[in-house]
Amino acid sequence: MKLESSSKAGAIPVPQSPRAPKQQAKKHQQTKSVCLVSGDLKTLFIKLSVPMMIGMLLNGLYSLVDAYFISSFIGDAAFAGVSSIFPLQMALIAIAICIGNGSSVLISNQFGANNLAAIKRIFNNTLVLILSISLLVLIASFNLSIESFIPVSSSNPDSDATLVHAMDYFFIIVSGYIFLLLLSLLSDYLRAISNMKGLLLIILMGALSNVVLDYLLIVVFNLGTSGAALATVIAQLSGVITGVLIVAKSSAPLRLSKIGIELNLTIVKEILVTGSPALITTLGAAMVMATVNMNIINYNSINPEVWIGAYGITVRINILLLLPLMAISNASQTIIAQNFGANNIERVQSCLRIGITTAITYLFFITLILILFSANILDTLGIGENQAKYAEKIFAIMFILLPVSGVTTVGIAYLQAVKKAPLAIALTFSQIYLLLIPLLLLIPPSLDVNQIWYAYPATQIVMASVSILILWNQNNNFRQLRT
Repeated sequence: MKLESSSKAGAIPVPQSPRAPKQQAKKHQQTKSVCLVSGDLKTLFIKLSVPMMIGMLLNGLYSLVDAYFISSFIGDAAFAGVSSIFPLQMALIAIAICIGNGSSVLISNQFGANNLAAIKRIFNNTLVLILSISLLVLIASFNLSIESFIPVSSSNPDSDATLVHAMDYFFIIVSGYIFLLLLSLLSDYLRAISNMKGLLLIILMGALSNVVLDYLLIVVFNLGTSGAALATVIAQLSGVITGVLIVAKSSAPLRLSKIGIELNLTIVKEILVTGSPALITTLGAAMVMATVNMNIINYNSINPEVWIGAYGITVRINILLLLPLMAISNASQTIIAQNFGANNIERVQSCLRIGITTAITYLFFITLILILFSANILDTLGIGENQAKYAEKIFAIMFILLPVSGVTTVGIAYLQAVKKAPLAIALTFSQIYLLLIPLLLLIPPSLDVNQIWYAYPATQIVMASVSILILWNQNNNFRQLRT
């Protein structure tokens, strides 16, 4: 193992001089990956974003397929239990996304600069980071009182059953956490080098495995929420195996024989800092869910477990439908990062405009679908009548200004790609911790529980305005540098 703690040793170089796009494209042909530093941007964007959208939607089936089988074949108490533990599960996902996203941006920069040695160092350091974190999480989960993080109503007779289902599900998920981390690393590595076929194959294998395993373990073998958790973990393992096979068959830029144990604290720090906006976003989403769940309990609302279940299915649908938005932002980020690495600033700015326009357009149509066809969506998922009724109320308020969030999402991805991580962190932190969570906490319990959902559109419109100002200023700085 290589251990370098110096801030200079092994640091990842930042390209300073422009390179000829045709020359770089020729070099990248040797890696059998797509070069994004030349060619029509709109065509490249479509080639990257469409496979990502398909893959992301398939990946989102993990959550909704679990929701369908749990709600339909186990019951409302089980679904409420899994929904109540979902914030903790999201916290684990946040760490995986942070590491995968951070390494992906750095690899994209170096791929744009055609620095294959740096790509190997980044990948190997990420692997060591993953192994360390998975061990720490496993130890922590068996030494902490997880029950205290699960919101249940003491006056509800189903509370004990809800708690049991939550614990059964969570500890299996934690035990297989290493597979989620590895899956995130392999997927984001393939995205970074524009290997969209490989990325789609990994996601497809995991999603299909999850559907089949959910049916077998829940319906056939009647393993309950434990079966749902096992299905998720095994499906993630199948994705990891697929990813390893793809890397093994690839000749470049990273060969399987080059993968090993390598620790450089400077690189690890840069991975975590670069990926921290993704961590803040996903971890913040987990905190928001936990805050809403506690508000529902504290408001002494009627049928709190039903409200929690309704909010849980709303979050899952929201995640699924926002995954294409993530694909749009990730495609933008990958193209921007490679071109920034090659010092093609004009292409960087053009891709930002394409990404924001595409994101807003997509979210506009999604908002119409969610509001106009909410009853049909919930009925298709087999959600119980009471939970569906409450979920429709949440839809009508929570998603009304969803399109404007496209500016913020793509803007944060852009700032990460151009090595403005502090700005991306500030924007992400402000959105969740300075606006959304305080608004949720400031809503008095004396009001109807439906007032909670207005915190979402209020946050979205404020953050879109702030994001526009930051991006405008950043683009002006780039223009000055060119002149």
